[in-house]
Amino acid sequence: MQDDLAVVYPLKWFRNRTKSKKGPHISSGHLADLVYQRFQPKRVIDLGAGTLAFANRMAELGAESYGVEGSEFNEEFGDGAKFIAADLREPFLPDLGKFDLVTSWDVFEHIPESSEPALIETVLHLASDTVLLSIDSSSWGVGHVNCKPKGYWRSLFGNAGLE
Repeated sequence: MQDDLAVVYPLKWFRNRTKSKKGPHISSGHLADLVYQRFQPKRVIDLGAGTLAFANRMAELGAESYGVEGSEFNEEFGDGAKFIAADLREPFLPDLGKFDLVTSWDVFEHIPESSEPALIETVLHLASDTVLLSIDSSSWGVGHVNCKPKGYWRSLFGNAGLE
C-alpha cells in the first residue's frame, strides 16, 4: 500500500519496538489507561496506530477499538483492536459510523501540508465527541515533513470546528 512508509518504518522497526521492555508501546498502554478512565469511550479509533498498543489496550478495557496504520504489515500487531490499513494522506472515510473518541499520537507531522485537508475531513468524518491529538511540532525527526508550531495546528482544527 504505502511502499514509502515501509522504507521509513520497516516491519523490523515495529517488531523491535514491541520486544522492548520499555518504550512507546509500554507508555501507550499507560496512556490508554488514563484516557479510558477520563473519557470512558465505547468506540475508539486511533489514527496512525503503529504497533496498535494504544488501540489494543482500549479493547482490553472494553472499548470497541480500531487502529489505522499505513503499513499493511502492522495487522500482525492486532491483539483485540481491529486493524485497518489506510493512507492518511488521503481522506479516510470508512462506513464505520461515528466514534466517541478519535486519537492520533505523533502522526500528523508525518503528513505533508498538502494533505492537511484530508486529515481534517477524516477527523470530522469519524468523530462524534472527543478528539485527542498529539503532534510533535518541535523536531524534524525521521519522516517528519510537516513540523509546525502548536498554534498552527490549533488554528487549523479550530477553524474546522474542533477545539
